[in-house]
Amino acid sequence: MKKFRQNQPLEQRQWQCQNVLPVNCNFCGHSNDRIIAKENGLIITECQKCGLVYVNPRPTDDEIKKFYQQYLHPATSSRWKEVTVSLFHTDIKRIERYQPEGRILDIGCGFGFFLSLMQKRGWEVYGCDLSEAGVKYATEYLKLTGIKYGPFQKHIYPPNYFDVISAWYVLHHAADPRQVLRNAHASLKKGGIIAIRVPNHNLFKWLWWLKKFDCHALRSLLRTIRKETADPRVPYNVLDPPVHLYAFTPEILASFLEDTGFSIVRIYNDGMVNRGNFFNRIIDGTITHAADIIKQISKDKTDISISFSIYAKKV
Repeated sequence: MKKFRQNQPLEQRQWQCQNVLPVNCNFCGHSNDRIIAKENGLIITECQKCGLVYVNPRPTDDEIKKFYQQYLHPATSSRWKEVTVSLFHTDIKRIERYQPEGRILDIGCGFGFFLSLMQKRGWEVYGCDLSEAGVKYATEYLKLTGIKYGPFQKHIYPPNYFDVISAWYVLHHAADPRQVLRNAHASLKKGGIIAIRVPNHNLFKWLWWLKKFDCHALRSLLRTIRKETADPRVPYNVLDPPVHLYAFTPEILASFLEDTGFSIVRIYNDGMVNRGNFFNRIIDGTITHAADIIKQISKDKTDISISFSIYAKKV
């Protein structure tokens, strides 16, 4: 295994999309959208009916597959473990509050560190990922046997099989989030829990507004604040496609889940994974605590957390 270099990015994004296809809104199915931004040569639109923000036209499935063949580099595995383990321990406490044991599937399992922790706690673990490097590491180095390569919706899992399905920072990458949720619903046992974490568009959309005041000082500040969480060449990017294809708010994702047969259990405010330097972590913690206070004062009507985790139950 090659050693991780400090200047090597955790995510490999040096790739240009060649083929795209037009899509309707993945939530409500309408085609009445408006252009709100352009990032990395791809157009970002907002559905005029439901408010979902997404890339349209989006990269084809073959283009997405090509992108993820280089997205995770084997040399970054130890660094990914370092930056995610703290949040994974929080996830474990939350999950076991609702479901103390059983069978779990992690969609977009990456290098498999979360599943490895769950297996050590006695869970029967399964996972899938678009990264061959991630799947190889999980199977060969972590010795996890239930890991599959490829998108979740392409795999066949038994109905009513899992007690928990998790998807950490995955759904906004998916070409078809609705199908992911439908398949997850079919694969969960009745009363089973789905746990999803995504960036909060309520916060990140303000980067488009800040771009109006673009200057060297502001770009430098954003590069510092967003260290290891965004491409430093494009500090105002919100979705940064093709890395992300959708942007979710807690309200829209909750509606997505309810529309596909789930009942919302709880929404948690989260920061990002433990990336960057001490300054980045101070900023992250400050925003997260401020978001908690604002959410409480507004009685859950205003949520500006960096990320949020939404837990829902199959009904």
